[in-house]
Amino acid sequence: MYNKVLSIYLSIYISAFVILVIVIVWWQVAQVINSALETYFNDMRVRVIAEPGRYFAAAAYTLFTMVHAKREITQKDVEGLEEAHTMYFINDGVYGSFNCVLYDHQEVTAELMEVRP
Repeated sequence: MYNKVLSIYLSIYISAFVILVIVIVWWQVAQVINSALETYFNDMRVRVIAEPGRYFAAAAYTLFTMVHAKREITQKDVEGLEEAHTMYFINDGVYGSFNCVLYDHQEVTAELMEVRP
């Protein structure tokens, strides 16, 4: 019983600490944005609408996809030398979870999680 209560309190304190760190970072970002607005738009009436969803959510998630096909091709470069390329086909795309590549010009970094035969 004591361990369960201690675990709950520890979980609450860790959650509170994480929220505090997020608020501090967000406050620092807001100060930089406000300073830039005052510098560049001081004499104009500007209304700023912010949607920080990806800022908060991106660090909290990792997207896993499965490679369902692999294709190796060779092409000639500008000097006429053959270059080998590997194409991987996954079970998601730019009209699904990777729409940020098309619409927001994000760069996606792939990492190998597990090698399967």
